Amino acid sequence: MQPLKTTLLPVYCIGGLGVDERVFQHYHFPGDKIVLPYFTPQAGDDICSYADKLAERITHDHFILLGISFGGILAQQIALAKKPAALILISSIQSYRQIPRVYRVAMKLGGSRGLRLAWKTDIPFTRNYFFTAREKTHRRTLQRIYEATDFDLVAWSLPLIMKWEGVDLPDDLPKLILHGCRDKFFPVGRRADIDECIEGAGHFMVVSHHKKVRTSLEEFLSTR
Repeated sequence: MQPLKTTLLPVYCIGGLGVDERVFQHYHFPGDKIVLPYFTPQAGDDICSYADKLAERITHDHFILLGISFGGILAQQIALAKKPAALILISSIQSYRQIPRVYRVAMKLGGSRGLRLAWKTDIPFTRNYFFTAREKTHRRTLQRIYEATDFDLVAWSLPLIMKWEGVDLPDDLPKLILHGCRDKFFPVGRRADIDECIEGAGHFMVVSHHKKVRTSLEEFLSTR
């Protein structure tokens, strides 16, 4: 049997919390680009059950899975059952232990609202700071995304993220882990699992550093 040419496979993309297809506007692949949209979780849903429901929307047997931030967490859960040809994580984590302790304390004391206050994402200036959105066009994009954010979804997900243990992915699953060296939400710290740390990039690097991210994706896929 001939090996699959991953560059021709469809790429299923999962954005960050509540983020729509706008963050993927700079990315084009030889195969189809399919953005999996978020939906309202039902009572009793956790990350695992939510990921299972999201996975039901994947209609191909052979595909590549790409996740950004919380989307990366969901992508890892999906990868356990759906077995993608390759997995790409951008600005994400592999367990709650990679989240700064101060954020976990803020979450414990004040819930999702307490965490948002710690990040000060309700204030445009500090929101731009935490996302490292420097250019005017990037700040406008971030503002539009923020205005469209489903904060009920955010409130549901944050407590789950803060205790997510991660998953054991197969050793033979091709993976690419990209992260911004200046990510303030999920700081690099001493993480050894990152394949490429992009200089000067923060949590919004899928937009602010899209040229570099795109080049890294192309290089990774061309070697599969």
